[in-house]
Amino acid sequence: MLVRLSLLFLSFFFFLAAYVNLNDPDPTSWIVLYGCAGVISVVGLFTPVSPRITGTMIGISLAWAFSIISDNKEFMDLA
Repeated sequence: MLVRLSLLFLSFFFFLAAYVNLNDPDPTSWIVLYGCAGVISVVGLFTPVSPRITGTMIGISLAWAFSIISDNKEFMDLA
């Protein structure tokens, strides 16, 4: 029951985050990322999600995060 409540909360959060990013200067990539996470959360409410799907989503998210960090030279100088 706790897992289902957590997935319900996460799906709401991810879809809300996708909606909020409609006002972003580059909304497409953010909406796709949050939307996919929301869909995975909703699917997880009804059936087990393959670890390959969640692993792929995590891998894409991390790769994108590292690309954003590496593009931002000022951030790297602060570290």
